[in-house]
Amino acid sequence: MVNYYPKKVFIGSSNENRNTAKKIAKILKDDRECSPILWWTPEVFTGGQYTFESILKVAHKVDAGIFLLAEDDVTYSRDRQFMATRANVVLEAGVFYGVLGCKNVGLCTIGSPDIPRDWDGITRISFNQEDITLFKQELKRWLENVVYVNHKEPPNVHMASRENIHTLYPIDVRLGFNKDELGEINNDVSKYITKLRILCLTGNSIINPEEMVPDIFERHKSVSISKAIYSILANTTAELDLILANPTESILKDVHLKIANPRGGAKKTSYSALKTLYELLTSNEIFVKAFHERRFHCYLADLYFPFAIFAVEYKSKYAFLNHVKIDPYSLYLTDEDEMRTMIIWQNSDKNNYDFFVSNFDTIRRNLEPLKKPGELKNFFRKMEK
Repeated sequence: MVNYYPKKVFIGSSNENRNTAKKIAKILKDDRECSPILWWTPEVFTGGQYTFESILKVAHKVDAGIFLLAEDDVTYSRDRQFMATRANVVLEAGVFYGVLGCKNVGLCTIGSPDIPRDWDGITRISFNQEDITLFKQELKRWLENVVYVNHKEPPNVHMASRENIHTLYPIDVRLGFNKDELGEINNDVSKYITKLRILCLTGNSIINPEEMVPDIFERHKSVSISKAIYSILANTTAELDLILANPTESILKDVHLKIANPRGGAKKTSYSALKTLYELLTSNEIFVKAFHERRFHCYLADLYFPFAIFAVEYKSKYAFLNHVKIDPYSLYLTDEDEMRTMIIWQNSDKNNYDFFVSNFDTIRRNLEPLKKPGELKNFFRKMEK
């Protein structure tokens, strides 16, 4: 199984070596694209837990641990004085060895502390502020041998009402947009999006938002899906695969019988979507360019879709944001805000994420993409009559 999300690395040290731990965290994040967790952050020591219990818990949540072995304390043994690492750092490293194995634990020496004899022969990384380049090289070699850990956490399928999902994960958050004081959007993170997969009945929320009820975006002060898609096509090289239902008589009948549609019925919605899509592909500079560059692929499927799929895929640096949003359709839930919606993050629930993405790709492989915008004319002209 190939993993793209940043390796989660716990950093343990004595209190006196916090600054060094911070420097190593910065190197892990900036140079090695890891996700460092410093021992004093709130997510490690939560209220109501014993220290040992917290350390054991975090060891089961990360891919690796690196521990700073420094000259923290003066210790005496057999009439000999020596400088030793703080006892709790040694204990924590031992816990991580037990949970993650030798490969996924790094020992970083600062100075010449006395090392437990049981650790003789274990490769150590030397931290020297005067030769940071050498440290980075040693750190890189260690990280290359660190393997991703499957801690078998419960699947993370967040299912809730549409209103609740948009409150927790608005479009801005899921597609990596920020807005300035004037409400203008930028592409700080969305520029790393490489692929969008969208399957739905008509796609009006994307290509013809005027036909949709806009309050959900107004209430949450978020960017609309159509503006987000437009910005991504304009400012990135991302691909967009859009699968819509072919508005045949049988499919329109299914839609009418099975889906509540308070905005004018299945025929009007499909007609409006296809007509607007044709206009975008013939007169909108951004959509025309993406279509000719073969970054925007549109398909019409002779299928009734019982749910909509919106899958977002990022480059490796931000692949931990990969997710799929599922919107089931139902005639019996007439309040759209109460319709159930699922958000599935690839990082925490790969099986369910892959299930929906694979279903999308299977449908797409059996379809022919539109080769010319003119192919859409037959559909909406027929419906006009």
